[in-house]
Amino acid sequence: MNFSEFMPYDISDSGAIISDHRASITFAFELKLPLLYTIEENDYSLLIENFRKFTELLGEDVLYHKQDIYHKDNYSLISKSNDFVESSYAMHFNERPFLKMKSYLYITKVPPKDKSYLVNNDFAKSFNEKDFFNQIMNSVDILKKNNFELRHIPKEKIITNK
Repeated sequence: MNFSEFMPYDISDSGAIISDHRASITFAFELKLPLLYTIEENDYSLLIENFRKFTELLGEDVLYHKQDIYHKDNYSLISKSNDFVESSYAMHFNERPFLKMKSYLYITKVPPKDKSYLVNNDFAKSFNEKDFFNQIMNSVDILKKNNFELRHIPKEKIITNK
């Protein structure tokens, strides 16, 4: 197995990841979601409908990949309150382990299937990644209605992994 097949060819200054032999362009986002078990049924249906509208606004030949990363953490007492119930709650859970989750959304624009591009050819050059990025950011307003937060991961953070 050749590991270089899975690594990006380039990361542009705008944070666009150019990958695979077809020169697909990917933008990475950190995703903050509402807790699904706290959402009412109508709000959940609205959330699904708004995400569908979001995908329609970005058009065809776009792939979406959501990645959830879980890691163990210990609850720590953040603030001390004079309220008995709040302080008892905090003390009860203090230093107890729990699973913490981070979610990421990768949005990839791929060349149309009827055209075959190579990285050295024109798709990455002719495709305006800034227009695609602006299209994503303009469409995010639909998701904000449901307490979605999409924060772009810049090139520096992708490279350093911090």
